[in-house]
Amino acid sequence: MNMQAINEQIIELKDYMKRRFDDVDKRFDEHDKRFDQHDKRFDKHDEQFKTINKRLGKVEAGFDSQAHKLLQHDDKFEEIIERFDRRHREVMESQDKMMKILVRLDQERTFCNRRFERHEAEIKKLGGFKNN
Repeated sequence: MNMQAINEQIIELKDYMKRRFDDVDKRFDEHDKRFDQHDKRFDKHDEQFKTINKRLGKVEAGFDSQAHKLLQHDDKFEEIIERFDRRHREVMESQDKMMKILVRLDQERTFCNRRFERHEAEIKKLGGFKNN
């Protein structure tokens, strides 16, 4: 083979390789465009996530305030229960005192009635009451 033929084959091979590289470059350009599209979509998703995170932050703040309010209500309920128990004890103690007084009065009435019956019996023995 002569040098001229080898040069032509090299040129043909070079042109063939250039076309192949150009095809590959075109494919890479297409891939780059698709990656750019994907990047835009990811940017949109990032914005959505930021919005969601803001909303979640507000929701969490709401939960925190609700939990704080519930704890305050628990404290108030404990105070109310303590007051209720104290009032209940006071009422029961005063009713116990009243029952003691009523039992004593009932006992006194019973003793008085029994004493009156004995007096009446003694008066009958002695002759009864005189009519004026």
